Amino acid sequence: MRGLRVSLGSGSAAVNLVDGVDLDLAPGRRLALVGESGSGKSLTATALMGLVDDPLRSKADVLRLGDVDLLRLSPAQWRRVRGALVAMVQQDPLTALSPVFSAGSQIAEAARARSRNRKEAWTQAVERMREVGIPDPAVRAHDFPHQLSGGLRQRVAIAMALASEPSLMIADEPTTALDVTVQSQIIELLKTLSEQRGMGVVFITHDLGIVPGFAHELAVMYAGRIVESGPAGSVIPVPRHPYTFALIASQPGLDPRSPKRRLPTIPGSPPGARSRPPGCAFAPRCPLALDLCTQSAPELRIVDGRAVACHRADEVPELLGAAR
Repeated sequence: MRGLRVSLGSGSAAVNLVDGVDLDLAPGRRLALVGESGSGKSLTATALMGLVDDPLRSKADVLRLGDVDLLRLSPAQWRRVRGALVAMVQQDPLTALSPVFSAGSQIAEAARARSRNRKEAWTQAVERMREVGIPDPAVRAHDFPHQLSGGLRQRVAIAMALASEPSLMIADEPTTALDVTVQSQIIELLKTLSEQRGMGVVFITHDLGIVPGFAHELAVMYAGRIVESGPAGSVIPVPRHPYTFALIASQPGLDPRSPKRRLPTIPGSPPGARSRPPGCAFAPRCPLALDLCTQSAPELRIVDGRAVACHRADEVPELLGAAR
């Protein structure tokens, strides 16, 4: 994907909610899309699924999935691609699943995207439930969503996404409503499925603690733009954007031997789409901001093996690392 924009309105009055997002993901790779609420993560995912509708408008310079040019698809063609090639796991499975149909019937309906008959689709639904670790799937397939725990509902949602064997899965904060133990199980499940199927995964989250051990790539969003992206194993140890650094620093330590300290916070709030400041959108909250930062928006450039949109990217590890 190159140059994705999602705007509200048209013409000179249009406001870009997502502005010039570039993402690349090879088959079988996992990318974590990270940022605070309102940064544009879910809207980016919605645009990737071709689900942006009035009053919003989306456009991109390049939008491809394998050999398929998604920009050339008609609405009818999009319906055949959605689910069959790219699928999405929503944040809240209780609202994503219909309360009036059984779990198995909803998965079977998704399986029919591959033109299976009803009996074959039901068999596939039970198999997908077994694949995602639902115990006694032939019985639980007849249960309704309200009869399942939060963790099982999320597994049903993942099974629905897998039903048509997509090459790309978008998981939009799928662990937010779950307790820590179930979160870990769902993350490990997605990792295993990705490795077994060679399926790409875009994992949207605001929790950087999830990224190590799961994601190959990391993209950090702020105010509708990617501000830093690159290999997760390089970005997390040595962030080059002050916002990435602040997100990492605000994560609680898991080592009981580490000294107790007050967790740092990021002052202020992300700007609204209509109130973004001139220059760098993060400048009002940034401890390293210069006059240049308030006047000129930095473009993404390659620094230390990753893309960074910061005028002071070369100095961030030294200046902020010393402060930490």
